[in-house]
Amino acid sequence: MKYYEDALKLLGTSRTNDNLSDATKAIAKATESDGCVIYLHSQTDTDRVDVLTGYNLTIPHTPMSVSIDRLPKNSEKEIPALGYLYLIDQQITLGHDSIIQPKCSAYLAEFIVDQLGRTIGQIAIFRQQGYYSDTVIPLFRLMAQKLSNEIKHLDSAPEYKIHAHMIAETPQLISYVDKRYIYRVVAKGYEQFFDKRIDQIVGLSVADLHGERIFHEAIKPNLDKCLAGETVHSRHWVETPSGPRYVDATKTPFKDLRGQIHGVIINAHDITDLKNYQEKLHDLVVKDYLTTAYNRRFFIEHLEKVITHHQRTPSCGALFYLDLNNFKHINDHYGHTTGDHVLKHLVTELTQRLRTDDIIARLGGDEFAVYCHLGPDITTQQEQLAKLTHKIERAISVPFHFLEQELVLSSAIGVIVVDETITSAEQALNLADISMYKNKAEQKGE
Repeated sequence: MKYYEDALKLLGTSRTNDNLSDATKAIAKATESDGCVIYLHSQTDTDRVDVLTGYNLTIPHTPMSVSIDRLPKNSEKEIPALGYLYLIDQQITLGHDSIIQPKCSAYLAEFIVDQLGRTIGQIAIFRQQGYYSDTVIPLFRLMAQKLSNEIKHLDSAPEYKIHAHMIAETPQLISYVDKRYIYRVVAKGYEQFFDKRIDQIVGLSVADLHGERIFHEAIKPNLDKCLAGETVHSRHWVETPSGPRYVDATKTPFKDLRGQIHGVIINAHDITDLKNYQEKLHDLVVKDYLTTAYNRRFFIEHLEKVITHHQRTPSCGALFYLDLNNFKHINDHYGHTTGDHVLKHLVTELTQRLRTDDIIARLGGDEFAVYCHLGPDITTQQEQLAKLTHKIERAISVPFHFLEQELVLSSAIGVIVVDETITSAEQALNLADISMYKNKAEQKGE
């Protein structure tokens, strides 16, 4: 057995789909066989098998690698390049309903089993004359079992090839991250998304690719949940060379057959366009089309919510009611286009001076409302109201320039404290409206 050492050396290296044919040649020569064949039962069609490769010394110029897909069951059919027949008459001795068998006098086969112990194919050797000795049989079993253990991890079966190709070529963001937060497998979608080649991403940590802030704030907490056994769905912003993108991501634990978690499968989608569309749609529903302030409907709904909150917890807020003075005169004298710009100018000034959580709404025409949360210290409530009122008055009084015209606005302002005594948004608006008309009358000296 002069090829014994060469066979063991070859079988000691990691198998790939490209060198399976070398393995069949090594096994055939080490066992002094005329040939060797490897095939799997088709996973996509129960009536087919898929020959991976084979080697036949008895046929001159036999290719080192021969692939025959979709070989029909339940009928004798010769594989031309190898001289094999697909038969069904060996099911008793081999324990399977069908095999590939050469035209020969001696034949040995070792099953290929998957990780669940199911038979998925065979590695077989044959001799056209004579039989195998007792010393050859255990040698073949040893080499075939070694090769079988590696084949079951390869993507040799057609559906595995399809899955691998789909993952590799998909424009989606599919990846595998290990327990150290290192990218081990990434789909092609990552190349365009991050403007990096796949080989530049594999081996990077998630923090290296996304940045420390996004990693610790948005990604790592969900990865940790996933590594603890939970499937996590999240949406967050990601920084890319083309700018921030919004992704929808599902993170699934990757487990072995014993249930141990080795990493995380990430399936993410870029939904930036969808988010922008949803935000625009949301704005159409809740905001005034002209000024981009909130509309009356949204403001009343918001007011109802904060009133319910104030009734349940010791808290309060301030409701301001604004009615511009002489706005009809601006429309009549300068035109409605100027009037529209005046309203937009006012909202811009209010937004710049008030806090981000203060709610500004256009109730209709030239009437506006502002709701501001007040701090818990009741003793400083009047001081808080005075500061907020001053900010609003300053926003209104900023001169407005349009088409070489300078206009200075003024407004009557009504204000009430919204606390547990207020029972509805309608009541609050009526009280603020009364306060506004009272101040308007005082301004006129009535």
